[in-house]
Amino acid sequence: MTSIHGTGRAVAGGTPAPMAHQDNPRVTRILRCIEEHLEDPALDCDFLQRLFFVSRPTLYRMFQPLGGVSRYIRERRLVAARRRLREEPHHSITWLLYDLGFESERQFQRAFQARFGMSPASWRARCRGEERPKAGMRRAPGASH
Repeated sequence: MTSIHGTGRAVAGGTPAPMAHQDNPRVTRILRCIEEHLEDPALDCDFLQRLFFVSRPTLYRMFQPLGGVSRYIRERRLVAARRRLREEPHHSITWLLYDLGFESERQFQRAFQARFGMSPASWRARCRGEERPKAGMRRAPGASH
């Protein structure tokens, strides 16, 4: 997985923490909180400010190496959406985007396309295609139908 942040040690969900924040337990707690609340549409700067008793300028400084608070949250939601489209192809894309806290289908479609270079529907179709046996492949001897 390509990440928007630099190399560093992992925190919850396998997200690398930037080197600058390795010794800041508050940032580690905030990153963990983001992972735990990805599905909550209320997850934003104000939510984190209230939860961690931190000012907006301080929160922005903490997330500056990550591209900003909103960008980081969007990135984590997009990565989760990509994974879930592969793992749960039976769910509708609309259901998934609202389940992951996106506010509109248009916002999700544009962000996914910009991040991964294809639409969510194309990604899901590609994943479904990988699950099917390739045409012309023979079954192993003794395999049941």
